[in-house]
Amino acid sequence: RYGNGQMRYCGSPIPLSFSEKEDEKKVIIVEVDNNILSSRSVNVPKFRSLLKLNGSWQDIKEKIEMLNTEELLPPLIELEIYEPISMIASIEYEISNYKINGVNIVKRRFVAEQQEKALSQLMPDKSITELNPREVFLKKLEGHTISSEDMDTLLVAYGQLLEEVQSSETI
Repeated sequence: RYGNGQMRYCGSPIPLSFSEKEDEKKVIIVEVDNNILSSRSVNVPKFRSLLKLNGSWQDIKEKIEMLNTEELLPPLIELEIYEPISMIASIEYEISNYKINGVNIVKRRFVAEQQEKALSQLMPDKSITELNPREVFLKKLEGHTISSEDMDTLLVAYGQLLEEVQSSETI
């Protein structure tokens, strides 16, 4: 509603993003009768829930199994998963084949709880703010047996990727 209520923003009658999951959606019906303008609002019924679940992957699966939705359409779910980086690929695979309660997992974000801790263990003489990406990459490679030829190839590829990422961040 703007000004004295004579103008309104016409948004979508359904939530289009998870930031709108709590919004009450309504339609304004405007009637003109004998040059008299009147309006009333009608709430739009919810046909589908937008849910955000967070926790470990096991906790999230248990929450999904306990869902009891009364809407006509299955819920759309956003996940925030707290797991080590090493688990991401297997969890992604499991999510792609997930078929419980007819839910649709449409958005997910992984939060690697031990990521900062692992970096500090990798290079204990420096704080996280002092590390540069190349040093971390080289330190990580030390734990693997890699031929000098493969090492050169990896370093060139890493340098190109790093440059591309850094240049896209400044745009």
